[in-house]
Amino acid sequence: MKHALRLITLVGLMLISMMAFAQVDNSARATEMGRRVHQLNLLNQVLPVLMTKEQIKKLLPVMEKQRQAVKDLEKREFDQMSKIDAKVQAALKDAKEKQVLPSDELNAEIQLMAANFNMERIKLLAVQINELAAAMEEHLNAGQIKSAAMALNPKIYNPEVDDSQYTEKERLLLWVRYVLMDPEIYPLMIELSK
Repeated sequence: MKHALRLITLVGLMLISMMAFAQVDNSARATEMGRRVHQLNLLNQVLPVLMTKEQIKKLLPVMEKQRQAVKDLEKREFDQMSKIDAKVQAALKDAKEKQVLPSDELNAEIQLMAANFNMERIKLLAVQINELAAAMEEHLNAGQIKSAAMALNPKIYNPEVDDSQYTEKERLLLWVRYVLMDPEIYPLMIELSK
């Protein structure tokens, strides 16, 4: 029953998001409504874990460190993109005005940069998921860990997966990835810690 309610909430979030695209005049309001629904869904995941304020306070520094690491990564990406921006602007101008395709060298440089960005993000995400899961295992009890681990159905993220094959640890990592690492959860966790 809990999974059905969570699925309904996810579908509701998707509908709200679609409404935001469909109604241009109300797009800002619809986006904000969708954000509130998303926050409610995150709280539907976090509150049943029954974390105390003290436990949340112990997780917050890990989350803060991770948020800073993402900002640092984004800064490095920005710096790298800035180095080729003049070439991209010139190629874009030529493509629009002269219908000239960008050079193979520029395309290769952009593709390599994008691949490197992607790899760095994947590596950072893997490290952060494991760090946050370790912090949970250090500060939460076994019942709380099990509650978090069993909260999400892996089929939501991969319909072809046999969810019975997931270990509790794999389920916890999934929960950390899609709940505690969601950008909207951090301000909510700060509120819950007060």
